[in-house]
Amino acid sequence: MQAVKNYFIRVADFNIRLFTTANFSLKIDSIYKHFLVEKVDKLDLSIEVHQKIPRKYAASKLIFEAKHQKDGKNYVANFWTINKLESDFVVMSSHPEKPTFPYLLLRFRHDEKKWDLYIHNPDNQEVLNPFLYPMGALILYYLSSQNGGIMIHASGIEKNSIGRLFSGFSGVGKSTISNLWLQKSARVINDDRLIIRQLDGKYYMFNTPMYYQDVPKKAPLNQIFFLKHAKENTSQKLLGSDALSQLMAFCIQHLYDKELTQKHLHNLSQLVQKIPIYRLGFLPDRSIVKYLETNEFK
Repeated sequence: MQAVKNYFIRVADFNIRLFTTANFSLKIDSIYKHFLVEKVDKLDLSIEVHQKIPRKYAASKLIFEAKHQKDGKNYVANFWTINKLESDFVVMSSHPEKPTFPYLLLRFRHDEKKWDLYIHNPDNQEVLNPFLYPMGALILYYLSSQNGGIMIHASGIEKNSIGRLFSGFSGVGKSTISNLWLQKSARVINDDRLIIRQLDGKYYMFNTPMYYQDVPKKAPLNQIFFLKHAKENTSQKLLGSDALSQLMAFCIQHLYDKELTQKHLHNLSQLVQKIPIYRLGFLPDRSIVKYLETNEFK
């Protein structure tokens, strides 16, 4: 990717401007290559990138801390944290190859469309990556959640203008069922992480930049299925609190803030009322595709 002062990125129909006026350039990972667009008329978010993290954020209050293991060893390091300083929310994240924490720091408020991102740069490097994982994914989460979107671990497919979303615990078969649909000429939107948005009264699902390069994809959302292995293909419609609790279980959610939590629950409740949701027991073969295509799910 070329180093520039200004990027325009479109993910899930959100328009994001990433820019700097400092004496360095920006270069983001190649996974965003196909999500880059020319200058847009309307921005959903503008992020100004600065170097040198302000000292005042050292006094921010820790709200949530995510850790990770390194190389499968019993080594736990800071991965990312959520802090708060007065009215500012502060997201700090690490660098995979450097010990300094935080390496990246994002400052935002719920009611603002202009955020600030700071990069630790004591060596005065001329090119910096402000979307270094996991910061890019965290920015997309907060942008979508504050604008009525839902981020979920799921597979999404579209065939004959019908969009189906499949979710469940790790290893339950999200990728398997996507591949089975792919063999039947369906379009796979994503098989790991989706953003759901309501636009003009209709629900759509979008892919997000992953560890591999992909092009932006969008499809209508007509049905949601929560997977489980079974000896035969079966389905059970979920209603009300059952549907809501299942949906919550597989959404990506940071429920540490009352306002954000209420907005998230409202978004999920609306979705449950408008999109049919099922528990789906399935056989991991092509019979599940036929089962879903020949039965009505309304």
